Amino acid sequence: MITRASSRSRERSDVLITQGWGRTAYNVVRSLGRHGLKVVLGTDKFLGMALFSRYPSARFRHPFLTTQTAAFVEGVKQALQRYAPKVYLPISEDTYVAAKYIEELRETGVSIPIAPFETIKKLVKKDEVMSL
Repeated sequence: MITRASSRSRERSDVLITQGWGRTAYNVVRSLGRHGLKVVLGTDKFLGMALFSRYPSARFRHPFLTTQTAAFVEGVKQALQRYAPKVYLPISEDTYVAAKYIEELRETGVSIPIAPFETIKKLVKKDEVMSL
């Protein structure tokens, strides 16, 4: 995992966000930052609107979610341990993976405010949405 933080010591933050390349992440980071929260932003490449925002207190690079799922989970776990956020907020397709591995990620003591994996799995399959 490549980081842009100044040191390797445990750093306190309020929120950790992954998949920070899109407009949704930008708006979340901007809003939380404006409210005085320390936001750590992760992405699989150092591109995207949120990375150039002034609001993230730290930035880190995580593996590609779609091709390196196990490495992504491990990278997020390492970031959760390093930055010790109160909340991990997956933004995009990472919500599915976070829900699937939620127990492993919660071992770090973070709160992850997402729906249960079975619900998200059904939502991904459009034909099963009506059964909710």
